[in-house]
Amino acid sequence: MSTAEIFEQLYKMEFGWGTLSAETIHGWVGLTIDAAAYKRITGMDYQAVTEPKSDPVEVELPKQEGTTSTYVR
Repeated sequence: MSTAEIFEQLYKMEFGWGTLSAETIHGWVGLTIDAAAYKRITGMDYQAVTEPKSDPVEVELPKQEGTTSTYVR
């Protein structure tokens, strides 16, 4: 199995379509595929989203009695 085929199988597994299982993979694998592989896997054309379909939504959060700050370095 080529590297490209392995990545396609991993991508299929992400959507529940693949033949690999979670027990087969150790660690995290980042996936990047091209538009042709996306079409082979999903049967749909890939369309890049360059602009959002709607404006951002503003949400008012409830006020808190106290504050907590966490800093991660």
